[in-house]
Formats: sequence, structure tokens, C-alpha cells
Amino acid sequence: NLIAIGQYFQPFFQAIADSMAEDKSIGFRLTAHFVRMMFIAIVLLSLYVIAKIFQTVIGTEIVSEQEIVIVEEIPRSRAIKEGIVEGEEELSPKEAKAHLARIDREAAEAAAKEKASTRRSARDKK
Repeated sequence: NLIAIGQYFQPFFQAIADSMAEDKSIGFRLTAHFVRMMFIAIVLLSLYVIAKIFQTVIGTEIVSEQEIVIVEEIPRSRAIKEGIVEGEEELSPKEAKAHLARIDREAAEAAAKEKASTRRSARDKK
């Protein structure tokens, strides 16, 4: 494979070697090499632009989504305290989630009431 690649690019490398071997000025050699490098850059840029257009026509990138579930083990005492486990009766995951949501909602309502009462007391002091 490597030999085939070398043979494919042989004319390009041969042209570089020929330009070095000829009795031309350094400025001409530099200009010739610069033109060759720009030609290669333009070809690569064209391939990139064509690939982007092709990707736009075909569709967007393929995205693989993964769902990660984290299971947290908590001590029974904390579960009883938070109301997930009541005595020896365990709540189903759906019931436990609803219970925790209710606790969070009650805490948010209590915080809102506390904030409102703080505003009232600050307004009354004025």
C-alpha cells in the first residue's frame, strides 16, 4: 500500500526534484513551490467545502444518545426521616418520587412565605 501511494505521488515529487536540479533562480524555485503548495491547499479546501455541502444535503451528524441512571443508596434512617420508608412499609419508586416532590414543594412554599413575610416586615419598618 505504501509503495502504491508513493508511486501515485511520484510525478509531484519528481517535479519538485526537477525544479531543484535545474539552474533557475532561487526566487523562481520558491515561487514554483509556493504555487504548488497553494494548489494543494485549494484542492483540500475544495474537498472540505464539498463534503460540508454533501453533509448538509444528506442530513446532520449522527448523534448517539445514552440515558444514564444513577441509583443512590441511602441509610434507612434518612429514608424514614424523608418519608420514603414508613416503618416497615416501603413505598414504590413512583410513590417515593411523588412524596419527595411534595416535600420539595412544601419547602419551596415555606421559603416563599418566609421571603414574603421578610418583605412585609422590611416594608413595615419604613
